[in-house]
Amino acid sequence: MIPRRIFDQIADKCTEGLALALARDDDGAVMELQWCNKAFTKITGHASSEVIGQRGTILIGSNMEQGKHLRIIEKLMNWEHFSIKVLNNRKKEWGTALAADELDTTIGRFNWQSVVALLNYRVGGAA
Repeated sequence: MIPRRIFDQIADKCTEGLALALARDDDGAVMELQWCNKAFTKITGHASSEVIGQRGTILIGSNMEQGKHLRIIEKLMNWEHFSIKVLNNRKKEWGTALAADELDTTIGRFNWQSVVALLNYRVGGAA
């Protein structure tokens, strides 16, 4: 068993942006963000207080290509894993790789969706 104080540090020490969202049973694309780590706020440019309670669309900028937006929605609706590179909504010079996976849905009556945002490249430049 991992000691709780060690486990609690993982989210803060992790350099990958992590978030958890609660999704509707009938449509994984309709999700509300419930939690995010420090790296997620640094990567996205959104404070935790701005993210919690918002739908996942808070991460999608107006400059996102329609095809990528539709692919994300389709994958989420079907509860399928996806990974895609998009421009960061708040930090225009950065690209963000988004990925999502369904988590164990046997916990309670909710469907939990994980969202991972990785700041991994600078647009028009080196990483």
